Amino acid sequence: MGDNILEVYNNLSKKIEKNNLNINNAEEILSKTVEKLQNQCLKSDFGKAVNSALDIGIRAIFPDIVEDQLINLKNNIYNYGLKEGINQTIDETINLGKSVTGVITNNFESISDAQNAIAAGGTVDKISDLIDNSIESLKNSKTIKASTAKTLKTEKNKIVKNIEKNIENSFSNQIKSLNNLEKCISSWNQYFETKDYMGMEKEFNKMKKIMNSLLPMENTLVNYRTIENLQNLIKNKGKNFDLTSEELELTNKLIN
Repeated sequence: MGDNILEVYNNLSKKIEKNNLNINNAEEILSKTVEKLQNQCLKSDFGKAVNSALDIGIRAIFPDIVEDQLINLKNNIYNYGLKEGINQTIDETINLGKSVTGVITNNFESISDAQNAIAAGGTVDKISDLIDNSIESLKNSKTIKASTAKTLKTEKNKIVKNIEKNIENSFSNQIKSLNNLEKCISSWNQYFETKDYMGMEKEFNKMKKIMNSLLPMENTLVNYRTIENLQNLIKNKGKNFDLTSEELELTNKLIN
């Protein structure tokens, strides 16, 4: 996933606090940071999706290829312009997809927004073109034989189908993770109401793990940080749930 999402977010929070920025500036910085994190997350997920699809696809296209040759061929295709091209393609398709689907904010507010924008931006078709370019470059540089390049292009659809499947699975996993996070938040709130600190801590640890693999969204990050603030406040008071109105107010702010 690249940078640790919570670490980046917490560093941002400290920076805002240190510089005593007003709420409007803080929200603007947060929005831009979330946009950057979302792009990094999507690039990472797409890179994994393509890499895995190449592995499966090449095995299907060349069933008799030995393992070392398969790895070498896959790495050559992926690293010979495809990896770098994916990053540029994601940037382009995100911007195009936002325009087509009517996303007016800097960042996606839901997983479905991201999924729809990626589809509308023609991401898979562009990655398919990148694979063609990579294969052609490898052929021209004599890194692979012309016959191998021809077979790869002819059978490329096997790779592309796996890319589509991997991307679909990635978004499905994101939706499952978000549902699990919402269940954890609901359980945490119940434990908070009954003043069960151990239960709160158990659910909070689950949240932390989920957050580091979830597509970052502004409202999710803010809600998580509010819970984190309250969790730490109670812990630092010796697990005492007798909180003042001022302490409760602080937990609802971005910075504590």
